[in-house]
Amino acid sequence: MKNVGCDFSDPSVHGLSFLYWDCLVREGVDTQQLQQPLSAIPYECFTYAATLALFDLSKTWENQLCLACLINGMEYLPREQSGYIFEMCGSQQGPKYGHKGVNGQLILSKHPIQNVVEHSFPAFIVNRVNIHATIAGVKFGFGHFAFNLLEDIDTDYTGAMYGATQPAHAQDFIDAGVDVIVGDLNTGPNYQSLGFNTLLNNGYRLVSPNVPTWCDKDHAGFLPCMNALSIPMPIDHILVRKKSAIFSFHATTFNNRPIMSDHIGVSTWLFCWWCI
Repeated sequence: MKNVGCDFSDPSVHGLSFLYWDCLVREGVDTQQLQQPLSAIPYECFTYAATLALFDLSKTWENQLCLACLINGMEYLPREQSGYIFEMCGSQQGPKYGHKGVNGQLILSKHPIQNVVEHSFPAFIVNRVNIHATIAGVKFGFGHFAFNLLEDIDTDYTGAMYGATQPAHAQDFIDAGVDVIVGDLNTGPNYQSLGFNTLLNNGYRLVSPNVPTWCDKDHAGFLPCMNALSIPMPIDHILVRKKSAIFSFHATTFNNRPIMSDHIGVSTWLFCWWCI
C-alpha cells in the first residue's frame, strides 16, 4: 500500500491540518471512523478539511493526498493517540488508502469465475479497482466507481479532483468490451452523470430498474442517509452491451429495508444460451 503525507513546511498546510484534527477531537468525533461516520462530521471540521484540499489550486492534488493521509492515518490510531498523525504524515509515512487498501468488492457465482483481472486506479482515500472476469462465457465488469468529492462541494472545482473518477472507470470497461457491467457506479441520471452517460453513449443499455438505489424514501430516517443530507439517487446499475445480444428480463430491487446499508440491491435475469 502506497504511503502519502503532508508538506508541513507550508504553514497553511500545517495550520489547516491542525485545525481539522483539533476540531474532530474537540467535538468528540470518532477519529477512527472518518470515511463513513455514524454521526455527522460537524460543519466546522468539514470546512477545515475542504479548505485544506482547495486553498492552493496549484497544489490541490498534494493537499488532497495530505487530507487522505490525515483521514486514513487516524483510522489506525486510538483516539488518545490521534495526535501522532502529524509525525506520521509529516514524514510521508501515512496510508494513501483506508481499510489497509482493501477494495471491498466480493463476487459470488454458482458458475466458475475465470480470467479474473483487476485494474487499479489512482483514487482519493479509497482503493478503487475495476474487476474483469468471465462467467459462463459472459465477460463481466464489476465496479465500485470513484466519485468526485470536489464536485459535490462546488461544480467549479470538478477538474481539481485528484485521481480517476467515474468516466475513467467506465472507459476501462468500454475499452475491454465487457458484456455486462455491475456495481455501485456512483453515477446516474441525477448524480455526476458523465460516467453513466459515457456508458450509454458507447453501446450499453440499462437493464436494472431505473429507480433510486441510494437513500431511497424508505431510508429517509436511516442515520447514514440523514448524515449525508442525501437525496434519493439511482447509482447502482446493471448494464449490458448491446452488441452482446444478451437478453434481460425481470428487473427488480431487493433488500429494501434500511437495516445494514444505505443502498438497496438491484437484480435482473440475463439469458445468453449461445455464450457457453
